[in-house]
Amino acid sequence: MHKYYSFFLFSLFFSVSLQINAQRLTVGPGNITGTNIAGPFNTAGTSAFSMYAIIYPAASLPGILHGDTIQAFDFQRNGANNAIPGASNCKIWLSNTANLDFGTGSINFQAEILNIAAPLVYSGNPSTIIGSAIGFTNFDLSTKYEYDTTKGKNLVFFIEYTQDSFPNTPILWNCDNNVAVPSYANNQVKFVRDTGTTIPANSLSSTSLHPQIRLEIPREDYDGVILIPYTYGKLPVPVGNPDTLKLRLT
Repeated sequence: MHKYYSFFLFSLFFSVSLQINAQRLTVGPGNITGTNIAGPFNTAGTSAFSMYAIIYPAASLPGILHGDTIQAFDFQRNGANNAIPGASNCKIWLSNTANLDFGTGSINFQAEILNIAAPLVYSGNPSTIIGSAIGFTNFDLSTKYEYDTTKGKNLVFFIEYTQDSFPNTPILWNCDNNVAVPSYANNQVKFVRDTGTTIPANSLSSTSLHPQIRLEIPREDYDGVILIPYTYGKLPVPVGNPDTLKLRLT
């Protein structure tokens, strides 16, 4: 036997608003200061150069999702409150990778870039970006990068840098070790740095230290609200037995 109660059968009208927020995802606390050995740039000397290959393992990336677009990233400058007096040049390639490290041997930078088809996302003179102030330096990407987990969940950066003049003292950058970020490991960072006119093709050094980085990712948030509910009809409810009314929205 059923007892009848009047229930609303909803016809729903929704107002959907779109809010775009630039999310900043900071990778690492920046627990080491007073050095630039881990990159991202070697500014120690006239005609200084450097080339870094850096893998940030997925476990170190807080909340990044497949399909997210990286539109910029920032490195944390912490010392040498002066600017690069002359010209500098920087190229940055970025990609996903399934590799957790580069292995124990040296690597050929261009071969690695070609092997994983890493796109060039920044190319230019970063002197004004690096500036003279302590804090995060913002590299707005000329080519936005879509985080693509079909290629792997780890992020790999290749950073080439040259300069033709020497600031009063080398510019220093925050970095992290595997005490601060347990997923950081040996052979995740390969590099070469020196002074001269030609950057060697192969890495000469390796470290587990990673530059602190902040990824800028736009996110879309949708809010829905019921504006006008209206009703008609009745639904049967079993006497003495709780029941559930489910509503499916498509």
